[in-house]
Amino acid sequence: KIVRSHLEPKNKYFSSNMTKYYKLNLATLPDHLFSKDTPAQKWLDLATTTENSFPPNSLNRVHTPIEPVVELERIFGISLYMIGNVLPFALVILSISSLFSAVAYLLLKVLAIYVTALTLLTKLYFTPKFSKKYKRPDLVVPHDMKDNQYVYTERNNQKYCSLQILWPESLHRPSMSDQPLIFCAIPHGAAPLGITAYPMWSKLFNDKLCHWTT
Repeated sequence: KIVRSHLEPKNKYFSSNMTKYYKLNLATLPDHLFSKDTPAQKWLDLATTTENSFPPNSLNRVHTPIEPVVELERIFGISLYMIGNVLPFALVILSISSLFSAVAYLLLKVLAIYVTALTLLTKLYFTPKFSKKYKRPDLVVPHDMKDNQYVYTERNNQKYCSLQILWPESLHRPSMSDQPLIFCAIPHGAAPLGITAYPMWSKLFNDKLCHWTT
């Protein structure tokens, strides 16, 4: 659950000659502020600042006990997300192999039961529960990509990862309000949990919609 950010400088890089830095703990962001319509300034008002250094390892810490239902949703939700990454390949391989192998046929049935169970649990329990919790009646809003970055899974990712972000004054609003920005992320492997907390990239520095690409 711990995210080690490469944006956290070591103390030797901070000095009285360095610019101000800002740090925002997204995991402790009040739920009612997690929406497209919330002004960015309300998020920025919760940021802490320094002109010297933040405490060592301050980005490498679980800050609050995660709500059990949020942790449970992420356990099942991440499992569904991960199996979805390989499902098209697994189905083809196991379907063909099951014509010749009883073991492959058994694995195909287990896979079908596993995916079906996770999907039903998500659709019938977690989605209605968190739609109510975060006051978001529609999971996806047609033709509004920025609003769709605020789905409940993105909020739960922030909590599950104890996600924080650190940035220099040169990026702080309104410095980049009219400037297109390119964010470069370290390759994340199969589960980009920190990167998929989309709203922070589309809100903190300017109002431009962030699109991830490779």
